[in-house]
Amino acid sequence: MNLFKKALKVTGIILVVLLIGLFIFLLTISPGSTPVFKDEQGDSIKNSIAEMKHIPIGGIEQFVLIRGKNIANPVLLVLHGGPGATETPMFRKHNSDLEEHYTVVYWDQRGSGKSIISDIPISTFTLDRFIEDTNEVTKYLKKRFKKDKIFLLGHSWGSLLGISTVYKYPNDYHAYIGTGQIGNVDKNEQVAYRFALKKVTEDQDTIAINRLKKIGGFTNRPIDIDLLKSRMYVSKYGSLYKENSVLDVFVTPILYNKEYTISDKYNAITNGTDIEAIIQSPVFNLFETVFKTDLTKTIEELKVPVYFLQGKHDYLTNYDIAKEYFDVLKAPKKTFITFHKSAHFPPFEEPKKFNDFLINNVLIKNSK
Repeated sequence: MNLFKKALKVTGIILVVLLIGLFIFLLTISPGSTPVFKDEQGDSIKNSIAEMKHIPIGGIEQFVLIRGKNIANPVLLVLHGGPGATETPMFRKHNSDLEEHYTVVYWDQRGSGKSIISDIPISTFTLDRFIEDTNEVTKYLKKRFKKDKIFLLGHSWGSLLGISTVYKYPNDYHAYIGTGQIGNVDKNEQVAYRFALKKVTEDQDTIAINRLKKIGGFTNRPIDIDLLKSRMYVSKYGSLYKENSVLDVFVTPILYNKEYTISDKYNAITNGTDIEAIIQSPVFNLFETVFKTDLTKTIEELKVPVYFLQGKHDYLTNYDIAKEYFDVLKAPKKTFITFHKSAHFPPFEEPKKFNDFLINNVLIKNSK
């Protein structure tokens, strides 16, 4: 008995030491600051910018991370997906090469990432309010960096927000870049449901089959926890990441991100993956708008050059449906690029191809 108590005590001590060590490790890799640009001699590069701050947008303080090797470069504003799922750590991990050629602005939208504030009125979580937020951030950047126009990049939910903003305020933007581009969401969800049902049937997953058949589809029904849990089967069978794992694309970039503190990282992971947390978040107010979106009817023409960078294996924002929207969308210049090794996250699954295109095509052809 004494030996058992001693073993239990030793085990407890070891666990405490390990937990303390883990906490110290997390503190070390979570300073909540951003590294400056340095030359080969270790000196800060003149005219570079590496800045984190909150700015007043839409009546509240919202977070922006601004990074670029030369502030004379064109400005690129990144709109993350979700709604409510910050992607700043992922873009920083996979797409930091863009900072050599653009002044890149990573903005955590209201209710996301470092812009989570407990008393934001839920009534402000509307597409119209987010469009105005985007426009206010744009005006701030134009004034701050003395630019007539900036570039706008939107991913997933950010593609709906981005294209809607450019449609309303075309004179502020050189070009629009959409990836994981939304089109006709109702049609998208019908395809996604058939995809998920086919996959779980092939897998003989009785629980999943029954759950999917019970809800009867992803359209014409309430947006609730049953729907969101059922849509997870679309993600499970490769529609999020084609050749990469959630660890590589999502978890590791958040874990090792320097700009986020431990609490920021916890919020980023739970708001991106925890369905219960998503439903309880005010950003859930936006989901009905997203599910009712059909851009083929509401935005038929843009006044700026358009680029769709779409993953071939994407079933969350379906590749074929995005292409159908691209084909009918009118624009002074438009380009559709297929990422054959990607699903929903081309910037993170094929970062070199993604970065090269934004640098050697989008930037060169539209920054004059």
